[in-house]
Amino acid sequence: DNRKPELVGVKVAYPSASGRAQDSFSAISELAYSIDGGDWQPFAPKDGIFDSATEDFSIRLPSGLAAGAHSLAVRAVDAADNVGAVQLTFRIR
Repeated sequence: DNRKPELVGVKVAYPSASGRAQDSFSAISELAYSIDGGDWQPFAPKDGIFDSATEDFSIRLPSGLAAGAHSLAVRAVDAADNVGAVQLTFRIR
């Protein structure tokens, strides 16, 4: 397996974000997010266990982010250590 996981349907409705990590061959083994280029924060999938090639997720983003534009990066790692990522911008009013 040398194909990276895909992150699909990732959306932000502050103070949360959601989406799905999926891989063609291997189970998802890690999920993490970063706000505005900060440290990666690991999180668990919705069902609480990394045991599938498809994992739905919902993230509770930090409270107290300043008004304005922010970036959210989400990465997924599969059991073969391939890494897929997505980055999007969201605005807090």
